[in-house]
Amino acid sequence: MITLGTGVGGGIIIGGKVISGFNYAGGELGHTVIAMDGEPCTCGRKGCLEAYASVTALINQTKAAMEAHPESMMNAYAAEHGKVNGRTSFECAKAGDPAAMAVRDRY
Repeated sequence: MITLGTGVGGGIIIGGKVISGFNYAGGELGHTVIAMDGEPCTCGRKGCLEAYASVTALINQTKAAMEAHPESMMNAYAAEHGKVNGRTSFECAKAGDPAAMAVRDRY
């Protein structure tokens, strides 16, 4: 099972038994490296799935795009809602914002 939220979690059950792995990290699927020397992860490594597919990653990607594109409607959306959240880029992409569409497509 894989869970997506602020992070990427998971669990592995084989033959009715939970696979705990070394240091109980058997289900830490979010820290599987998918891009060698990729985006930094909160675990200290680079390229983990979580650095690309979590809500935290989406927010980080959105903030980077907002900084690179001050004209983006994502800036106004975040100001109106008091913060950047998981909906910021998606709502602005629906409205046709090119920077938001780029974030959405990359995510």
